[in-house]
Amino acid sequence: MSIYEYDEEETMRQLREESYEEGEAAGIAKGETAGIAKGKAAEQKHSIRLLIETCQRLGESPEDTISWIQKQYPVTIEEIKQIMKDSF
Repeated sequence: MSIYEYDEEETMRQLREESYEEGEAAGIAKGETAGIAKGKAAEQKHSIRLLIETCQRLGESPEDTISWIQKQYPVTIEEIKQIMKDSF
C-alpha cells in the first residue's frame, strides 16, 4: 500500500477514537458541573439548618426566622418550611 492510498478502516478507527475522547471529556465536564451544583445546594441547606437552629436558640419566632432566611438565601417559604420540618 502506498502512502497516498486512503485507508477507510484506519480513518474510521481514528474518527471513533477522537469522538470517544471528545465525548468522554464532555461527560466529565458535565459531571463536575453537576457535582459542584449539588455540593453548593447541600452546603446552602446545611447553612440554613444552622441558621434555623441559632434563631430557635435565640427565641426568634418561626415567622421572623423565615423572613430572615429569605433575606439571606434565594429560597422560597415552602423550601424553608420543609427544611425546618426535616430538621426538627
